[in-house]
Amino acid sequence: MSSEPNDSEQIVAPAHIPPLPAPSTMLAESEPLAGDFGPNTRILLICHAEGMHNRYRDLMANALTEESGLTAVGWKQVDMLVAWLQKYETIDVLVSGGQLHSRLTSQRIGQALGLPVSVARDLPGLWGEDQELPQQEVEPDELDPEIHTSTHNVVARPYVEFHHALITTLIKIVQQNRNKTIAMVTSSGAIATIIRHFFGAHKLQVQVDHTSISEIDHRNGQWRLF
Repeated sequence: MSSEPNDSEQIVAPAHIPPLPAPSTMLAESEPLAGDFGPNTRILLICHAEGMHNRYRDLMANALTEESGLTAVGWKQVDMLVAWLQKYETIDVLVSGGQLHSRLTSQRIGQALGLPVSVARDLPGLWGEDQELPQQEVEPDELDPEIHTSTHNVVARPYVEFHHALITTLIKIVQQNRNKTIAMVTSSGAIATIIRHFFGAHKLQVQVDHTSISEIDHRNGQWRLF
C-alpha cells in the first residue's frame, strides 16, 4: 500500500501523533476497533486473484459474479503471491471470504503454507461493480456502524450496511485471534472499506490490486497501516 519516500522527502506527523519508526507507516488517529487485541496482532488483507468476472465483466453481466472462478492469469498471480508469502511471512490464521474467487485464492495459499482455511461466510466481499464509495452527498457519520440504520441518505444506505457487516465480522475474527498474524483473503472493495474505516476517511478512493497485501498491525495500543 505504501511506497518509500525519496531521500529529499520528509514526513512530518501531526503534533498530536507521535513519530513512527518507519516513514512508510501510517498511524490511525482514532481507535476504530475497541477492545483488547493484544500487542502483536497483525492483519494481512490479501485481495483475491483475478477472477473471471474481472476480465469478462461485460459478458458476465447476468451471471453470479461472486461465484466466478479464477482466470489463467489469476492462477499465475496466486503462485507468485504464494512464493512471496513463503519467503517473507509467517501466518498463523488464514481466513477467506465466502466468494469463490477468494476461496480458490486462499485454498492455494493454504496448500502451500500448510494452513487450514477458515471460510467466513458472513464476511461480505462485494460492493458494486467499481468497488468505490457512492458519490452522492455521502455524510461521514452515515458510515459509522453505531448509526448504520440511518436513512438520511438513501443512496449511501447499501454501503452503510455493507460496511457494518464487514467491520462486525472483522472484529470477531480479530478478537478470536489475539497476538496472531491473520491473513484475510477478500475483495478489493472489502479491503478498501476496512482501510477507510481504520482511518476515518470514508470518502477516500483506495486502489487495491489483485493479490496485493495491505498490512494493519496493533502495536502500543494503536493500529498502523503499512
